Amino acid sequence: MLSKKFSDFVFVGLVAVVLIAVIAIRVIVINQYDGRIERAERDAENFEAQIAVITRRVEDHHGTLPSMIEMYRVAPDRFSYQRLSDAMITLLETSGIGADEATGRQFSIASTPATFPADTEFGAMRTDFDLYRVTVEFYVDTIDTIFNFLERVEDWEQLFVIQNLSYDLSEVNDRGIRVTIYLITFYAR
Repeated sequence: MLSKKFSDFVFVGLVAVVLIAVIAIRVIVINQYDGRIERAERDAENFEAQIAVITRRVEDHHGTLPSMIEMYRVAPDRFSYQRLSDAMITLLETSGIGADEATGRQFSIASTPATFPADTEFGAMRTDFDLYRVTVEFYVDTIDTIFNFLERVEDWEQLFVIQNLSYDLSEVNDRGIRVTIYLITFYAR
């Protein structure tokens, strides 16, 4: 057997080693978290700087925004079925909605201006514009396809207003969900 004095030294030594190990682990963990916090603070400062730059740019160009919209969103002076049809094909194709059987893409363009009640916003516009309704239908399996199409429509040189977007869950099949989008486009009188 070991002497009592030696046993006490071994016990105190083990306690000291455990205490040192606990303190060392704690210091290492705290240093790691401090490093992560510092990186997060630097990232937050960078994001704040980027937001400030973007905010300044928006404020600098705030007065020019309406004139830019007027320049690019032209209401053509006469209705052309062929030009509108070509525009719709371009919008659909560049959005990834091809004419293949998988998408079941269809669109129709009204051959005469749409009529709206006089007490509605569209009805009030009838004095200055002819409004034509365009109906677009296709199957989608991801919502990104719809977002891509709507972004292209929004960025298009001719003004389109989304009148309605509907989907039919009864037509869900291996091609996805059938989506129908009703657009209104304007032509100057």
